[in-house]
Amino acid sequence: MARPVPTDFTIPESRRPRPARTLARMLLPLSGIAVLVVLWDLALRLGGGPSRLLPRPLAVVRAIGELAQKGFLVKHVAT
Repeated sequence: MARPVPTDFTIPESRRPRPARTLARMLLPLSGIAVLVVLWDLALRLGGGPSRLLPRPLAVVRAIGELAQKGFLVKHVAT
């Protein structure tokens, strides 16, 4: 005999992702990137060398903003 097909396709409570776990999964990669950016900035601050070879993170963000305002960002990313 064939088993009846359930008409209710809800996910049981035990299988639903909890918001805290979902948030933690989203923030984990971002925290790694944040640590790298902080280390980048600290290395330039404590190294005392010229930042012409490797600009600080804030300078990079400003340059990306300028490219976006002028409409060049999409062009350069696509290239």
